[in-house]
Amino acid sequence: MPDLPGHGASKDIPFSIQDSADRLIQLIEEKAAGKPEGSEVILIGFSLGAQVIIQLLSMRPDLVAVALLNSALVRPNALIRQLIRPTVRLSFPGM
Repeated sequence: MPDLPGHGASKDIPFSIQDSADRLIQLIEEKAAGKPEGSEVILIGFSLGAQVIIQLLSMRPDLVAVALLNSALVRPNALIRQLIRPTVRLSFPGM
């Protein structure tokens, strides 16, 4: 499983969706080298990972056979933004 820049072991590498998509394309091309024709690439992304996959698909739609995306909010939503602070404030004591 790839480790996105800005996260996990790659936390010191600055994150951008474009750079993450570029890195993922490179990883897929490396792993696909020498594989039989017709081998399928399946990507699964949740939230930020889904946004990276959307970027990847806009750049190289031919590279992926199936993409399963969940919670790929790609347009800012004013209502959600207004709800984040009170939700965090209410849930913080339970952590």
